[in-house]
Amino acid sequence: MIDTILFCTQAVAPMALLIFLGWCLAKIGLLRDAFREQCTRLLFAVALPVSMFTKVATSDFFSEFSVAVVAAGLAGTFIVLFLGKIIVPRFEQDVSQSSVLIQGMYRSNFAVLGIPLASALFGPDGDIFSVSLLAFLAPLYSVIAVFVLSPAKQADSANGTSISIGSALKDIITNPLILSVLLGIPFSLFKINFFDIPQLSFLTTTMDYISSLTLPMGMLCIGTSLATCTAKNTESAGHITRNTIIGVFTKLIISPIITIGVAYLLGCRGVALGVLLVLVGGPCSVTSYVMAASMGGDRKLAANLVVYSTVLSVFTIVLGSAMVI
Repeated sequence: MIDTILFCTQAVAPMALLIFLGWCLAKIGLLRDAFREQCTRLLFAVALPVSMFTKVATSDFFSEFSVAVVAAGLAGTFIVLFLGKIIVPRFEQDVSQSSVLIQGMYRSNFAVLGIPLASALFGPDGDIFSVSLLAFLAPLYSVIAVFVLSPAKQADSANGTSISIGSALKDIITNPLILSVLLGIPFSLFKINFFDIPQLSFLTTTMDYISSLTLPMGMLCIGTSLATCTAKNTESAGHITRNTIIGVFTKLIISPIITIGVAYLLGCRGVALGVLLVLVGGPCSVTSYVMAASMGGDRKLAANLVVYSTVLSVFTIVLGSAMVI
């Protein structure tokens, strides 16, 4: 357990320090809202899509995976989503916050924390389960987020147009994150690995440089948001703390309990349960903040969900792993 605590702490500490750096730089005026806006657009349109494509294209999704683990991950996601869509609007009418809260309840930090932690804790078996879940849940997360965040985007638009299936579908087919995952799947499926071609090393190095922007820029943006952003709508400003507590509790406690319960009923045991706990019960992803900021969601709440779920996940993952393994 001590090793797990140390690994989680070492994984979370750099992110916490980058967030703190962004907060400090914003407080002294070195970083401003214009920086956050530009970086958010850059992350959404370039850095995150390149990172997702690289991960998908170089992974061997279909060589070996557990149907039960994937089914449990999908079931847990949809159950939490369903509960969020039913319950959250009953106490939060501001769509800029309710949309962000619902997204924060189900969307995990696979790439930065989940997969490296699962690999460190469970070895090759952890890698197999993690990659399988990434293949199905990564694109699904972004597709769901478009629908979940559409009310916020529509409310934020100048013309106040109503929500429609057509506009949501347009957002899906033009979403850079979804397109990057879909583009990477054929490379993985047909084992087209141009990353190993020496003559193309300059291309892969460039893509690595772009991908490496994701974490530091995302954390600096979150830190800047914590320092400069207020609630999107003043009448719901007092709801930030309440919604943060609900979102973090659901993400780190309720969501993994539901998912692991489903997995147990499907026959999963041992490492499979541990991987599901780490991946599904991990903190909110940086991508959730980027998408919320890009689609009219409340940036303050989105930043809070990432920060507090990341810090507290050290304790919930350690305790949960000790219980399920």
